Amino acid sequence: MMEILCPILLVLVGLGVSSVTFNRDSPTKTMNTSLFERAQTPKVNTLTLDGVNIIDTNFLKAYNTNNITYQFVEWKDYSDNTTRSILEYNRYLQFLSTNITEYGNFFFPKVNQTTNEYEFILISNTYANDAPPIYVQEMLTNLIRLSSNNPKVAIQVNIYELLLIINFHFSLIIRHSQ
Repeated sequence: MMEILCPILLVLVGLGVSSVTFNRDSPTKTMNTSLFERAQTPKVNTLTLDGVNIIDTNFLKAYNTNNITYQFVEWKDYSDNTTRSILEYNRYLQFLSTNITEYGNFFFPKVNQTTNEYEFILISNTYANDAPPIYVQEMLTNLIRLSSNNPKVAIQVNIYELLLIINFHFSLIIRHSQ
């Protein structure tokens, strides 16, 4: 009998002393590269198809800022298997840098500048949870600038944080990004 009552009693006592509250006035945060503690230097692969440089060191050069400077990596090992190419590219990048404050790199497996079609893959360092959305937003903004021939295009992305605070002899803050 105690085997049944004791766990139920403990659960009821635990529910009685705990509380869950939501912070409904979470501040917004603008997602941009100035959030990082130092300037970022994401690596971008070069792309040559049929002897023509599709992506070279001038690609995105006009969009370098104080917060982000694109570095180009000579990459010639392409295959029809995109997954294999990404894995090999990622291994290659790991030999180039071990800096933990570099939060991402880009891989362009396919580009068609005539139709302004760009396929890119973000290889993100998950050390910073804000890195993936910031890097994707930065690259999409730059590709829109490139496609529209308008370097003044600005896209602002805001994240609203939802803070969940659980009180049970201590406070635990869990941050969720939307």
